[in-house]
Amino acid sequence: MMLKKLFITLLLLAPFALFAAEEKIESPNIVLIFIDDLGYGDIASFGGSIPTPNLDKLAKEGRRFTDFASSCPYCSPSRAAILTGALHARIGIHNVLMANSPIGLNPNEETIAEVVKKKGYVAAAFGKWHVGDRKKWLPLNQGFDEYYGIPYSNDIGPDRSIPLYHGGLFIEGDKQVDVLDNAEKNDSLTARYTERAIHFIEKNKDKPFFLYLAHNAVHTPLGVGEKFKDKTKYGKFGDDVFEMDWSVGEIVKTLDRLNLRKKTLVIFTSDNGPALAGRKDGGYDTTLREGKGTVFEGGVREPTIFSQPGTIPEGTSTNQFASTIDILPTVAAIIGAPLSGNKIDGKDIRDLIYGKENAVSQHETYPIYMRGKLLAIRDTRWKLIFPHKYNTSVPTGEVSPEGYPFHKQATQELALYDLQNDVGETKDVKAEHPEIVQKLQAAAESYLQRLGDGKQFGPEVRLPGKHVEEK
Repeated sequence: MMLKKLFITLLLLAPFALFAAEEKIESPNIVLIFIDDLGYGDIASFGGSIPTPNLDKLAKEGRRFTDFASSCPYCSPSRAAILTGALHARIGIHNVLMANSPIGLNPNEETIAEVVKKKGYVAAAFGKWHVGDRKKWLPLNQGFDEYYGIPYSNDIGPDRSIPLYHGGLFIEGDKQVDVLDNAEKNDSLTARYTERAIHFIEKNKDKPFFLYLAHNAVHTPLGVGEKFKDKTKYGKFGDDVFEMDWSVGEIVKTLDRLNLRKKTLVIFTSDNGPALAGRKDGGYDTTLREGKGTVFEGGVREPTIFSQPGTIPEGTSTNQFASTIDILPTVAAIIGAPLSGNKIDGKDIRDLIYGKENAVSQHETYPIYMRGKLLAIRDTRWKLIFPHKYNTSVPTGEVSPEGYPFHKQATQELALYDLQNDVGETKDVKAEHPEIVQKLQAAAESYLQRLGDGKQFGPEVRLPGKHVEEK
């Protein structure tokens, strides 16, 4: 009788045992898709109107993060942060890096590519790099085995021009391979990167791989492949988003075709919020306040999906706070790779990704630096914004010599917002919650003492790589 009961118990437990075994994938492949200037509400699965069927499917097969932040509301700092797991303020990358920049991501920083290489992964980066365009700062000197793309935004040229109307520089490995006219370059970027990514997956299907696919889409000037033009009713921007969504679908289809889908963690997110309204062809997220270049939620909250069928609970979401800086330490924990001694700010968020019961954010507080200044700080619910001037989403009607519209400037006073009940940051509640203001101000002071205040680096800051001209 005892043996019979034991046998029945084992039969009942078998399905759960099988699922548990499936949950633990040794050395899963990692695909990190990083979009440029995509707003929180620009895709359908996060409330947008533009059709994004492949991202909708990815969300249904995975877990949405609805409170996921970048380190900074514009390009280079946010990329330095996702690659290193450190706040950009900690590693000295505060501004958008132009062509021939005198600084870049210091090779002494440990990148996510260098982390996965410790466990035998092959790593590739395709697309926008934008953390230094000198050879010593390009991906092949930052842990990657392959690179193809342009080393900065698609509106920056090799002669520091912005926007770029006369040609586009492509890098293969660490050498220039192509210069295309602007229209041809921008219209072909998404397809070029997608083709390279698929080839990389096919070539490395029998070994663990890390793919960093950093699209220039949907940064202006927009470019759309011929078969995607006029496919949406949302103009060129909508078509660009639609093509970007196609790219995501092609990557996932390739994983399915090669029987790698359950063996691969796919991460989708963006570097910062949308270009401000009034900017030609720019996206605009109306659900959050302002956009790119501001420390309001519209500038830093990113539409984010983690997907790995059989491992990550499908069709779920979490409103717990997390950030792009959490990706590196989380990937390291998943694959069992040790980290270097460099201090980072990211947290291991596996419990949030895997939907562990009662899992909560690992961040007590989170600072938002812009151009070296600490302009905001938040915890899991409250956000304190410090006085500063910012460019609004309202255009003045005037245009710069480079073709960019000017925006009306506004002044932000000290304000406390309850993101749990007012994600649009419309009501200042500092008078009702002085204890929260005091708590966040104290945390901000700690960051300022350690990381600096815009006038000088703090004692915990590691300097970026610096280029010294040869005599």
